[in-house]
Amino acid sequence: MTRLRRTLTRTALWLALGMTNAFADATEDLKRFFSETSSYTAEFEQVVVDETGAEIDRSGGMFWIERPGRFRWEYSRPSEQIIVGTGESIWIYDVELEQATQRRSADAISQTPAALLAGEGELEANFSIEGLGRHEGLDRVAMRPRDTDVGFNEIRIGFRDGRLAVLELQDAFDQTTRMQFSGVRENIDIPAERFAFTPPAGIDVIVE
Repeated sequence: MTRLRRTLTRTALWLALGMTNAFADATEDLKRFFSETSSYTAEFEQVVVDETGAEIDRSGGMFWIERPGRFRWEYSRPSEQIIVGTGESIWIYDVELEQATQRRSADAISQTPAALLAGEGELEANFSIEGLGRHEGLDRVAMRPRDTDVGFNEIRIGFRDGRLAVLELQDAFDQTTRMQFSGVRENIDIPAERFAFTPPAGIDVIVE
């Protein structure tokens, strides 16, 4: 997988996940996450497969999210990439390339699931939601964006005992990104500096 494609896939994923952890189980967990979950963190393993099911990329790391509008994704393997939402801006820092890109939060999350993370949008206005029942011990739900220009076709998530376990995103390239989560913790205190980003000296900074 090319570095550009990997970045596009990761960007779609963190935007999607910012919302989908709020969805939880098809009904009751959905309500609980919206009303009771203000912050959460987890480790993740991510695999991308093509339309034939062949693996084309594997990565992993950790993320932190705090509503409204703040998050941090750290990909630690196979290459380092840090994505930070400060509430006003979103930074994407590619450590190996020594390059950081800054985007306005409003531009980056408009018409995407992450709009919910920032306290914007309504579920039923932006997505059609279908409960998929229980499979392999997980309660599953599918979400399909009503806006066809968001870069993905469907999100499927699975919860085990009310906690996020699996997220799958089918993108516009007919690739499927599957993330498995471990060590999920909810409603924890996260230091404010976790959601701050200052570009290291000497790197290229792009403002979009």
